[in-house]
Amino acid sequence: MIRPPREENATLVLPTEHDPPAEVVAAWILRALSELPAPARLRAAVVAHELLTAARRRRSAPYVLRLATLDRRTLGVSVDDCDPEPDDGPNLVLVDGLSTRWGVERRRRARTTWAELAVESPRGQLSRPDQPSPRATRGGGRHAVTGPSDVD
Repeated sequence: MIRPPREENATLVLPTEHDPPAEVVAAWILRALSELPAPARLRAAVVAHELLTAARRRRSAPYVLRLATLDRRTLGVSVDDCDPEPDDGPNLVLVDGLSTRWGVERRRRARTTWAELAVESPRGQLSRPDQPSPRATRGGGRHAVTGPSDVD
């Protein structure tokens, strides 16, 4: 996958398999994709979720999720993890069906699994939501993210 300039990325760092919780990650992904047309936003959200789920299933933290506008009509989604072994699990079947192309870049002690998706709108902008606080909590079925103003 061609790497775009950093200013066109929305990046989320996930330090462990469970932090932040899946619901917080899903909300972050949807905020980052909020400027895209609904069909592209939903496809990209599913692909991001599936790539991240595959990485988290391998328990190879930390993870880095990147959403990037590669050009006016292409959105890139990638997940870095610390497991260099290939993955052909069921999650990648969905990635294969929803993306125009995808692949895996292996390095000695890590890998990047990436996908590219067509975007129907030439605007194709990404929002750059803040990184969720380590104090993102689980409680009674509700999830909260504290922002910078909530930090002591």
